[in-house]
Formats: sequence, structure tokens, C-alpha cells
Amino acid sequence: METKNVKWQVPVRGRLLEGKPDWVHPLTKAHCFVNNISLCGRYMQATDFYETDVENTDILTRPDTACKSCYRKWVKKYNVLSCLQEEK
Repeated sequence: METKNVKWQVPVRGRLLEGKPDWVHPLTKAHCFVNNISLCGRYMQATDFYETDVENTDILTRPDTACKSCYRKWVKKYNVLSCLQEEK
């Protein structure tokens, strides 16, 4: 399972036009980013720049904290659940 470029992060909203700092909405869910683009296609962000990482184990234990679309695509594309069953 190649997950080198896969990162779960909370998306950061930029407000450059307003001259205010970047911020994270308090109700946002984590998204799975591959090469700086979320699997759901809603967000793009420099995953190496922001420190809003979420561990894979956190997503697996609490999938309700993740974007539903990103979670489904992540599980399907990277065979996450089958890899976990093989490790047991």
C-alpha cells in the first residue's frame, strides 16, 4: 500500500483578500490529501506547510471526524480495511 503522499489534514481557509490570517472552521472535518489535493476534490492546500495533520489511526477509530467522500475513496483506493485485517 503506497501512502507516501497521503495525508489527513483539516483544511485551512485563507482570507488573503481581507488581510486576515488563515483559519480553521471549528466544525470542519479532516480531509485526505494526495499530492496537495483532497480526494473529494473540494480542497487544495500545501500539506507540508500547514501543521493540521490527523493520524490514520484517528480516522480509522473515529470515521465520523472525516469527510465521508474522502473516507470512502481512501478505504477503497488504498485497501485500508483489508490491510488492517491482514495485520491481525
